[in-house]
Amino acid sequence: FASLNYLGLDLDKRVIGAVTPLIEKWGTHPSWTRAVASPVPYRRLERDLAALVGAPDAVVFPTITLLHFGVLPKLIGGGTVLIDEGAHMSIIEAGELASARGATIQRVRRSDPADLEDKLRAIPRGTSVVIAVNGVYSMSGNIPALREYEALAEQYDALLYVDDAHGVGVLGHDPSPEHPYGRGGSGVIRHLGLDYRRTFYVGGMSKAFSSMAAFITCRNAADRALVESASTMIFSGPIPVASLATGIEGLRVNALDGDQRRLHVWQLTERLLGGVREMGFIVDNNTGFPCITVICGDIDNTILAHQVLWRHGILVTPAVFPAMPIDRGGVRISVTAANTHDEVDQLLGAFAELSETIFVPEHLATTTRKAGSVEF
Repeated sequence: FASLNYLGLDLDKRVIGAVTPLIEKWGTHPSWTRAVASPVPYRRLERDLAALVGAPDAVVFPTITLLHFGVLPKLIGGGTVLIDEGAHMSIIEAGELASARGATIQRVRRSDPADLEDKLRAIPRGTSVVIAVNGVYSMSGNIPALREYEALAEQYDALLYVDDAHGVGVLGHDPSPEHPYGRGGSGVIRHLGLDYRRTFYVGGMSKAFSSMAAFITCRNAADRALVESASTMIFSGPIPVASLATGIEGLRVNALDGDQRRLHVWQLTERLLGGVREMGFIVDNNTGFPCITVICGDIDNTILAHQVLWRHGILVTPAVFPAMPIDRGGVRISVTAANTHDEVDQLLGAFAELSETIFVPEHLATTTRKAGSVEF
């Protein structure tokens, strides 16, 4: 329960089998920066990703971190970036890089449209403004107030920059009781019924699609030219051919049976959430997203919790400072389509023992985070 490979594609024989044919055609590694050598599979992956999320175009990078570091300072220029406090550390550091080049950086309280509007109102008109936020908070699985953020971006002539590393491939368009996550895995923007008129949407292949690549959407040729001028596009290495192969095939498999996989993940996640809450545990998750943090308390409780789970054959991710407040640590669980109902029962059995072992103070039920806590 620690992989974050939400669709279980890392174990899919079709995805594994796609690697050798592409390597036989293109070799193991393109070797050069993409500015010099851009093999056809790059364009294929970009075309498929743009189609998935419903955007005009997309540009791929090796990782989201490289993408943030190269693109975000370009977008901001000498303007202002407003960073949601729940944003991933790589966004925060990209903002700091932009600040070192002359931009102004401000923090916005986590998913707080009122605080965002206060800060937007104080920025002189004519200043270029970028609002940077996660699509899904990576520790809790909760979704920020993106509808309100987009409306404020429209009102104050700002750009919205959304890092949906976790949401793409899991969340999709037209959510319903039959498909609670939505269809297609097209990401949080389409899940909420938003659009790309003011939004640069960033996603990654390393979670739901079990591959190595990242992408950013572009609205037009000017956007693409700006993105391709990023230093981490020009001066970094390429995506390995094997990762291009698994990314392309993963998208094809997602189109074939992704909705069934997402429904399976939803059912497992609902069963897990219901079980741990029935035992009295505090859970940071109000969406049913398959990334769950169960609160344990201080560091001693958190270590003990992981020891108990380990004895039951369970591997999970420690949720500790600085990703969580120092007195509000926990167990971070990711549910994937490769998991089974029996494995969820095994996990719930471990939590049943844990519930008799530790005491979590009720005041820790608040999801308020202290200064200094960041998202993985």
